[in-house]
Amino acid sequence: MFVLAEWRVADVRPASSIGDEGVRRARHRSRAHHYREMQSPGHLIDLMATCLDVSGAKYPTEVGSNTIHPLEGLTLRPVFTGRALKRPRPIFWEHEGNRAVREGKWKIVAKENQAWELYDMEADRTEMSNLAARHPAKVKDLAAKWDAWAERANVLPLGGWRAKAR
Repeated sequence: MFVLAEWRVADVRPASSIGDEGVRRARHRSRAHHYREMQSPGHLIDLMATCLDVSGAKYPTEVGSNTIHPLEGLTLRPVFTGRALKRPRPIFWEHEGNRAVREGKWKIVAKENQAWELYDMEADRTEMSNLAARHPAKVKDLAAKWDAWAERANVLPLGGWRAKAR
């Protein structure tokens, strides 16, 4: 839970499955403690952008001689005022070899060493109906975007952290 002030709270509730690891609709709680859920998905990556926006701080491009990767997330400030997020690119994530992409109403997920599954998050919020066989072009498109992100974000090779931990 991320506290913005004593009376405002941003809450991104994770699900128990890899399908929604850390991604849920952004919610906020007002002084009266009434939750209002927005239709825009939020993610952990949005917290840094939100902190910078709310505080007026600037994100560095380098520290010493080290170049800093650009921010991936968006500020959640619009959610706090009842507006939707306008996310210009998909949300990508990976956790212990499990991976996912969320773009608009579509989400692909795959457990480690498993095939991608495709879900329509507007029609099937609980991810019960895998549509990958019916929409192979959408799976291919989102999987290619995930591969490009994983390469750029130094996620590959999957499971590479295991060798480092030993």
